[in-house]
Amino acid sequence: TDETAASLANVERLQAKHSWLAQQRTGEGAATATGPQRLQQAASGGRLRGHIGSLMDLIETDPQHEAAISAVRGSNVRASVVSDLPTVEAALELLEQHGGRVTMLPLANLRPLPAPPVPGDSGFIGWAIELVQCASEHRPAIAVFLGQAAVCDNRASARRIAANLLSPGALSVTLSGEIHRSDGAMFVGRTAADYDLAMAREARELPGKIKSATAVTAELEKELSTRALALDQLQAQRQTALAHLENVREKERVAADT
Repeated sequence: TDETAASLANVERLQAKHSWLAQQRTGEGAATATGPQRLQQAASGGRLRGHIGSLMDLIETDPQHEAAISAVRGSNVRASVVSDLPTVEAALELLEQHGGRVTMLPLANLRPLPAPPVPGDSGFIGWAIELVQCASEHRPAIAVFLGQAAVCDNRASARRIAANLLSPGALSVTLSGEIHRSDGAMFVGRTAADYDLAMAREARELPGKIKSATAVTAELEKELSTRALALDQLQAQRQTALAHLENVREKERVAADT
């Protein structure tokens, strides 16, 4: 039926999107791979022990905070979190052979700054580090980029808060992704990297969507099969009834001729 065909097409679309997202993140099948992708490929092949993953794969946040969090992390959204310095050395050897550049975050050596005092401004939503979910052992790596960023609900509050931030590297960011620094510098607009968090979220959600869509398709196919079987049975009963009717009529003709 049209409904079954549409459901099957939806499953195929979701599967194709999942494959595309996986390729975008790992670089598999691409003519050239970025530094983070090379490390991911090496880790997947067992050639880079101690590689934990990229930042975007280690955190989750509510969709309304994705633009702000992505803006703060910028190109570092693909920074590689590793266990220690020996893993960094191994990664360096790999990159020297194949090319690429990566921001490395060795957990054993990180010393993120504590969060600054909470701003007394009604437009303050929270520190970026507080608006993400991640494993506790990965939080130091996340804090390196998000621990000093104040997320604000509008541009005016972001400017006010930025002007009063005294910690080195502290900044404020709006929900739309505008960054304001205490020295007055601003960063506006969006790049492709700003959508990496949304892509990572979609990649996490797609397997569940594929499973649900596949179940719906299977149920529709089962119902279609049941209906087809019932139709076959009805047709068989009709043929039996027609044969019986023809037999009765034949007997009536024979009786009429005698």
